[in-house]
Amino acid sequence: MNRSRLVFLKVTVTSLLLLLVISLIVVGLQITAPTTYVPPGTATARSASALADTPATTRTVVQRNIHRVIPVPPNTGTSPHLLILNQNLSSRASTLLYLDSDQQAIRWETPRLNQIGPQTPVVIDAAQVYLVDQERLLAFDRQDGTLHWEATLPATVSPLCQECVRVVGDYVLVLTQNGIVQSRAIADGARVWQVRLDGTPHQLLMIDDQIGVLNRVEANRPWAVLELLAIADGTLVRRIAAVCPDPAGVLADVYPALTTPVFFAEEEQALYLLFGTTNSCIQRIDSRSGALIWRTSPTQRLPPDWTSSTPLLAEGTLYMGVGGTILAVDRTDGQMQELTREPDYNLTPVAARDGVLVVAVRRARGTAQPALWGLDAASGTQRWQYDLPSARRSGHDTSLSDWAIHPTADGLVVIQRFPNQLQIDTLRITDGTFISQTTTPLHDQVTVWRDVVWSNTLVWLTFQRLYAIDLTTGTVAYIWPET
Repeated sequence: MNRSRLVFLKVTVTSLLLLLVISLIVVGLQITAPTTYVPPGTATARSASALADTPATTRTVVQRNIHRVIPVPPNTGTSPHLLILNQNLSSRASTLLYLDSDQQAIRWETPRLNQIGPQTPVVIDAAQVYLVDQERLLAFDRQDGTLHWEATLPATVSPLCQECVRVVGDYVLVLTQNGIVQSRAIADGARVWQVRLDGTPHQLLMIDDQIGVLNRVEANRPWAVLELLAIADGTLVRRIAAVCPDPAGVLADVYPALTTPVFFAEEEQALYLLFGTTNSCIQRIDSRSGALIWRTSPTQRLPPDWTSSTPLLAEGTLYMGVGGTILAVDRTDGQMQELTREPDYNLTPVAARDGVLVVAVRRARGTAQPALWGLDAASGTQRWQYDLPSARRSGHDTSLSDWAIHPTADGLVVIQRFPNQLQIDTLRITDGTFISQTTTPLHDQVTVWRDVVWSNTLVWLTFQRLYAIDLTTGTVAYIWPET
């Protein structure tokens, strides 16, 4: 046998052995592949300790990977229809689709988009859906998904910008990350007007019948004023200036920055501004006249990032969590009180009703022990405590990755994510006692909690798939897609 035939035989044997190994691997994968998911019935209530010991459930292989859901108003069906931002795991294509939630069927889906994610701006009116895809503003027909028009923006929209795409009357307004406010006609996308700001604020506000933006008006000075622009042509209607003077007259006055949070309470026709570092202020301003209604300053020195947490405006009070302190400000006269002080904890107000303030709690020192406390809204004394074992198990504290809460007509709904399932508890806000508890398994390959959207009757939880939970029963209304 010559040398060439020996080489040929060696190559042939090696190839056959390689094919045999690959075949065995494929068979093994098929044997251990997940089975098709069957929607569960009503789950039996179990304790958190029982959930912790529950064995892993079978995972469902799903090609869609959902990032975000947006309810579609108004709706004539039995439950709100949804817009869904999602990605196909096979093709990696990102799309926007319209889900008929009554039938759990796709009504329409866009072609592949360039780059979308959880922060992609999407707004809806009676006829169209508007989406920002990088530097493109797209308008789709709400009924069938037809692309009506496309407009080029001067830049994309910053993911830090709150409600920086708005539909107002016959216009769609966009604040881009290079500090330009554009108005475009909803009929064809034609540009109506454009205003260039000195810097880029983090909010595009709708205040009464005008657009509100923070803007710098003096060269080489970082402070900002609130400018109100006419919707029709973008002209300046008026400026609202705010200042936080030093009560002792020693330090310099402090002014708002481009990133200062501004809150508009439409029912009160009032603006709330929170700003300041060396000296700090909370101010209420009449949105129609720009007049200062009241100004209050905390008696204690606050950390520089004290405005980074969103305040809770509820039951006539503005609640702020600053480290282990809860500040309560009467929205009528600005009177401030220190409701509670817990130096070993970080406290965040999350809901208030029936004379009870619910705060999310985590230890600032030592082992984290996340919990919810129900505080008396008048005295600050603790009425009840509800532990959050899901957050403690995973090492997180008060992040969305493990739990979410929402007050309803029946009580306080608390949803926790455990490794393989969800636990839905409904508590009485007044005393923290259980009204109900249910569980439902998580069958997805990816169980990272990306988003939560609440309505009066449903909550939509976004993992790899969409879980719609009935708030009246605490059970799963539907999971989409089923497989």
